[in-house]
Amino acid sequence: MEAFVAHVAKVLNFNKLSKGTIYNLMKDYPEVKQRVEAARERYRDQKDNSAVKDVDDQLLNEAREQVKKLKAEVGSLKKENSMLQEKIIQMLYNAYYEKVNISNLKRPVDRQEAVKALSERASQEKVAFFDQPLPPK
Repeated sequence: MEAFVAHVAKVLNFNKLSKGTIYNLMKDYPEVKQRVEAARERYRDQKDNSAVKDVDDQLLNEAREQVKKLKAEVGSLKKENSMLQEKIIQMLYNAYYEKVNISNLKRPVDRQEAVKALSERASQEKVAFFDQPLPPK
């Protein structure tokens, strides 16, 4: 109400205007009452909208942060995928030049035995050629 009174005083070019004067005008002049009520409604709506906007801004900021995190994760996964694809190409190339045939590659193996065999030091020498760089084309 204080802001409204200050605005009315400014419009009417008065140095000072009291709330009582506005209330008296509202009693005597229905048009003034309607304008004051309309101004109050606009103020309430504006206040409510700013509260909703603050919540929306917070949700938007949280969503932006989540997007940044997901973009970073996607970039990391793409890089890891690229490295794994390169490793597969390297393994296939080395398997081809070590004369490994398809029937040996398709042979079923026990998973536990395979993990155990690959993790032992003696087995690492048998698959060491996988870690070598690709020969020139």
